[in-house]
Amino acid sequence: MQKNALDELRDKIRGMGLLVAEIPEDAFPEKNRKNTGMKYEKGQSGNPAGRPSGTPNKTTAELRASLKALLDHELERLPETLESLSPKERLDVVLKLMAYALPKVSPVDADRCEPLDW
Repeated sequence: MQKNALDELRDKIRGMGLLVAEIPEDAFPEKNRKNTGMKYEKGQSGNPAGRPSGTPNKTTAELRASLKALLDHELERLPETLESLSPKERLDVVLKLMAYALPKVSPVDADRCEPLDW
């Protein structure tokens, strides 16, 4: 008679000198068994009339609206804020903001047959 995974586990535990409590046979379902614990088929929902996928929840929508209002307000005040900074701090802020306004420049690569006539 062939041993199943549960019997093998019991034998390992007994071999270690530990006591084995009675474990019900259905505690370890077989790998190929159709006992996945899923109520619904893949792609189906338990609530078909629920929120459509991709729709943000109410809290997310409110947070985005609040952040947009905050950014709009701060952008209006940006010139005054920059004027109040020291030249070094102003330059740091402008350099950080440039990454959001200008595309990144890619380096010149000599292996791509780029002209090297300077």
